[in-house]
Parts: sequence; structure tokens; C-alpha cells
Amino acid sequence: MAAAFAKRLLDAFVDAGLDRQQCDFDEAAGQMIINNDITRVVPIATLFAQYSLCADEAARSKLVDGAMKAFVEGAADVPSSIAETGDRLLPQLWNKQKIAARQMTLPAGFELPHCGLRGELPLDGDLGVVLVCDYGVDGLSIETPVLSKDLSRWGCLANLSQEFCCMLVLDPVGDKQRLLQNILEQRIRLGIINGDVDLSKA
Repeated sequence: MAAAFAKRLLDAFVDAGLDRQQCDFDEAAGQMIINNDITRVVPIATLFAQYSLCADEAARSKLVDGAMKAFVEGAADVPSSIAETGDRLLPQLWNKQKIAARQMTLPAGFELPHCGLRGELPLDGDLGVVLVCDYGVDGLSIETPVLSKDLSRWGCLANLSQEFCCMLVLDPVGDKQRLLQNILEQRIRLGIINGDVDLSKA
């Protein structure tokens, strides 16, 4: 059934203008990789679980349309600035296997920032913390992982991502832009990074 659902999604994506050759469905991993200008990972297994709960065909069609907007038009993409994330940016617990599997889907040079429950790397236990940007509309719920390129866009240097993840676990509803600026300012005071970092770009 999941394979049939994946085909329905793929047909919808193609109808919306996506090249079928840009989509790679991995049934074992339960995901579809869209290799376009922006690489997007469609969580087929997660979406199929939501699809299975739809009461009728109208609801199923609405979910498929929402998935098209999320993954073809990019509605579920991580915002370009941290200020735009609002309350969508959340810490989430993933097991080691899920972190490793997601890392394998990323293009060269991209990383999935994460840390342990106490901010440690490598992970001490089986669980790690990642940042996700929540997207929900018309009964569709998608959690897009925040990648190293997103943190860089926000002005967060790669070596700060671990601390940023950890701090968000401690204060998930706090002012995230202020938190990032506090981390940067502390590193500047300690001389760990150069003082000419432009905090306004965070």
C-alpha cells in the first residue's frame, strides 16, 4: 500500500512540473529523494500513516495536494532566517540509526547538526537531539530537519550548531534569535570566533 501511495504522490509531483527522473523512491527506507535545485526528502512512511487515517477520498486528495505544495513548491522548507521560524523551530529526539540514515541522504558537504541529551558529541546513548521546523496545514504534518546550510544562513557557524541544539532542548519556547546571538556574543568575548561576525544576519 505504501508503494501505491508513493506512486500517487509521484504522479502528483510530475503533474505539478517535477521531472520524474529527479525522484528516487527507497521503499526500504520509507522515503523519496527529490534531486532538484534543492534536495528534499519526502517521508513516505510518515505521510502514508497520515494518509491511512483520512476519512474519505476528499481528505486523501487534500493531503496529496498539501504534500505537493510542501515538497515541490517548497512550503515545508526551513525558512531563510531564524526570525521567520517563530514557534515552528523545535528540538526532537531521534535514535542513532535515524540520524545516520538521514545523513546518508544528504549531498556532499551537508551535515545534520545534532548532539546528545547533555550536548555531547559523539552521542553517549542511543538518542540524539536534532532541530526540526514544523509545518502543518490541512491535516498534513511535516517536520523538516534543520541542516548545517540552514544554520549557516542564520549566521550560526558550524561549530556552534551543537551548542544551539542543546540550548533549545533546555528552552524550546524561548527567543531563538536572541539565543543564537547570545551564543555568538559569548564566543566572540572568549576569542573563539572573530568579532566581525554580523549578528544582524542571524
